[in-house]
This record gives sequence, C-alpha cells and structure tokens, in this order.
Amino acid sequence: MQHVDAPAEAALHTRRILSRAAWLMSAVVAAIGFIVLTGGWLGGVDALRRVHAAYAAMAPSTALCFCLSSALVLVDLTPLHPDVTARVAALAGSAAVAAIALANLAVAALSPLTGLDALLFSASALFAGDYMATATSISFLLAAFAQGYAAKRAGPLFTAAATLGLVISLVALIGYLFDARAL
Repeated sequence: MQHVDAPAEAALHTRRILSRAAWLMSAVVAAIGFIVLTGGWLGGVDALRRVHAAYAAMAPSTALCFCLSSALVLVDLTPLHPDVTARVAALAGSAAVAAIALANLAVAALSPLTGLDALLFSASALFAGDYMATATSISFLLAAFAQGYAAKRAGPLFTAAATLGLVISLVALIGYLFDARAL
C-alpha cells in the first residue's frame, strides 16, 4: 500500500488552483489592455477607453504596459521547459515596461506635458487629460523589476517590489472607488 502525504497533496492542489487563477486573471488583464489599445485608441471608441464618461481614460502607454506585463506572467505560468530564449524574452519585456514607465515619469517631471502619451501624440487633442499616473508608472517599474527577477522569487527584493507595487495599486484602486481626485 502506497503512503500518501495528505498535506503535501493538498498544498500541490492549492498551488495548481492559484496558478490557474493567476493565469486567468493575467489573460483578462491582457485582453482588457488589448481592447483599450485596439478598439479604444486605434478604433476611436471612447467607451472602450474609460469605465465611465466622467472618469479618466486608460492611456495607450498604460494599456501597452498592462499587455506586456500580463503576457510575461502568462509566459511564466505556462508549463514550458525554461530555456535561454524565454529568459531573454522575459528580461526584454520587463525592460520595455520599465523603459515606458521611466520615460513617462521623465516627461512628466521635465516638461510641461502630462506624460509620454502627450509627447508622442502631441498633434492630437485626445491626450489632453488622459495620461499614465505617477503611481501607475511606479507600480509598473516595480512590476518590471519583480518580473525581471522572477526566477529568484524567494529573494527579499522580489518580495519587496511585489508587495510595494500591490500596496500602491490598492491605494490607487481605493481612491478611484471613492473618487479621490488626488490619486
């Protein structure tokens, strides 16, 4: 008769469920980012850019960062054999997200423009009030750092970056829910 370690089997079952949930949530985020980019900004449908007419729209740079970040999570959660190509792609994707977030912060800090989208699309009046928020840029920087070091998940830097990004995101979400203009 074979001995079955019930706690270990329960932990494995829980890990599988959480992995599937993370995969599903990442797929939803990627789909939302893609819809905002293609239907909202490229297609010109304002209803696909924002939750409500009174709220700010998701900027194209924000939608692109959501697409890239969630794609990196999806690749990380897909049970493939890790190889050098996948690791290089993950680092390149993380670097792209970090570069977009840093560029957004730099444009907002060093120019009268509201962010990267206003700089890239300055001929269009569409981006006058819609931009990637500073907290969003910082959260994407933390996410890029955490995803760049995803192979070393147990490290304190990964944990700190992921936790700080989550806290900033939750504060922004709570502010958004309560319509706090400062956030």
